[in-house]
Amino acid sequence: MRRPGSVLHASAVIALFSAALAAAASAQEVAPQAAIIDTIIIERDNVFNEEEAASSGIFRFMNKIHVTTKEFVIRDYLQFEAGEPLDSASVEETERQLRLRRLFRELTTDTVRLEDGRLAVKVHSQDGWSLKPKFKFSIASTGDWTGTFGVNEINLLGTGNQVYAAYVKELDRDGLNASALFTRIFVWNFDAGGNYAGLSDGRNGNWLVGLPFRNTESSKSYQWDGLWADQDIIQYRVTDIPDSVVTDTTTYRRDAFINTLKAGLATRHVTGNYLRFGADVGIRQEEFYLDPNARGTVPDSIYGHVSVWSELSKAKFVQYRRFNGFGTEDIDLSSTVRLTATLAPEVFGWNGTGVGLGLSAATGVNRVVAGRGWLWASIDANYLWNAAVQDSGRVIVNLAGGFKPAPRHSTAMQVQLGRMWNPKPGDEFDLGFENAPRGWAAHSFVGDKAWWAQIEHRYFAVDKFLNLIGIGFGAFFDYGGAWYDDQSSRTGGSVGGGLRLGSALSTVAMTGRIDIVYKIGESATGDRWVFAFGSGFAFPRRTIPVINYRAQPPP
Repeated sequence: MRRPGSVLHASAVIALFSAALAAAASAQEVAPQAAIIDTIIIERDNVFNEEEAASSGIFRFMNKIHVTTKEFVIRDYLQFEAGEPLDSASVEETERQLRLRRLFRELTTDTVRLEDGRLAVKVHSQDGWSLKPKFKFSIASTGDWTGTFGVNEINLLGTGNQVYAAYVKELDRDGLNASALFTRIFVWNFDAGGNYAGLSDGRNGNWLVGLPFRNTESSKSYQWDGLWADQDIIQYRVTDIPDSVVTDTTTYRRDAFINTLKAGLATRHVTGNYLRFGADVGIRQEEFYLDPNARGTVPDSIYGHVSVWSELSKAKFVQYRRFNGFGTEDIDLSSTVRLTATLAPEVFGWNGTGVGLGLSAATGVNRVVAGRGWLWASIDANYLWNAAVQDSGRVIVNLAGGFKPAPRHSTAMQVQLGRMWNPKPGDEFDLGFENAPRGWAAHSFVGDKAWWAQIEHRYFAVDKFLNLIGIGFGAFFDYGGAWYDDQSSRTGGSVGGGLRLGSALSTVAMTGRIDIVYKIGESATGDRWVFAFGSGFAFPRRTIPVINYRAQPPP
């Protein structure tokens, strides 16, 4: 026979359990439903809004000759639709993707309630000036100069397509360079573009046709791209001897015709992260020779490869204003890992069957150093094993960071290390001139081993002088070098500062640089005080440059 207390206790437990279930059910019944997007409103302003245009006849004229971005360009990048639940992550991703198009001075997305209570998402854009003069002029400490003089239209007739043409003067060549990139052709949503360079020492070009992964929600990708070249390739080798520096050069002629088919599929593709798999199939015909009568100095090659890859990524972007330029930009701190396996079979033209592995990984963190900075690290490595020919590979490790001590101040820093094994002629690391360390002559540091480090502090004094020009100042320290495996390390550095200029109408966070530089290190020869000119900040997140005279991709 149960005691009355036990019955009462059990009854109390049951009552409490029932009450909990009832409360949970009630809470479930009243759980708020996600708001449904009823309407999407697109508002587009010209380069100058009504208030700005009213203040100047020049601004009104610029508006008249500029075609405002078409509405379909913006709608193509929307990550949400009318009738769907409101997702703040999709709204943020839309804004970021549109900023990446480099078409807009300002871009905002917001939710509003219409008079009848319906929910609307409003996208407001203000165009940037899309017809950009390409003027780049740099002078080395030796007096050598390079330059680019041309025009670049990045929003052709408001369609978001790009065309580019310029005269290019390099140290070893000059000529014309033209390119185009169309991200949408009529109703077809795919990319098509190409580049042609007719230089004094040869010609080269490239092309691409296909559909890339446009964002994290993209489910598939396919592309055909290629390259052809008939050009000189100069291999540099710097040698230190007492009281002088000698640069030896070997000039190869390169003939190349390369085609690659690529396809990818995302098994997971949601806002902010994805898992993708894909395959590449390529065929290459390439040869290097010292002169037409000495072909085969480097073995001719007609060969193909098959690669499979997988990529996992979780997106993370943070916005900073006045970091690399006077506007707002997105710093990519995403965590991404990409693995690649390559088969180079003998039946595809190789002297022997080879296998290759590749790893690319990157990640970043925000809100470091009192919550005002960020750090980013990456590794890019690949290697091909082949018993019949020389193994080859490359590893580059990168650490970059940024710090915002005050709204108009920013500090950027970067360290990189690189190593190559048996690079092809013209693929060696190449530091100097516009590549760090600044102020040094071109090709001052060349080889298959390299490292460099930079730190620069920037002060953005005026955002819109005369509503057109941003004015700032910078101070920096560079140090690094490159050398071949059979040489002793060769390094040098520079310290200096100067003026930073940017366009208030620009759609890209970028500035021009005018610096006074003092060269340091045992390798420094000649006048240690030099002027250095360039466009854009040299870092962060730039890879160690190589000597590469292939065609530039579409701008």
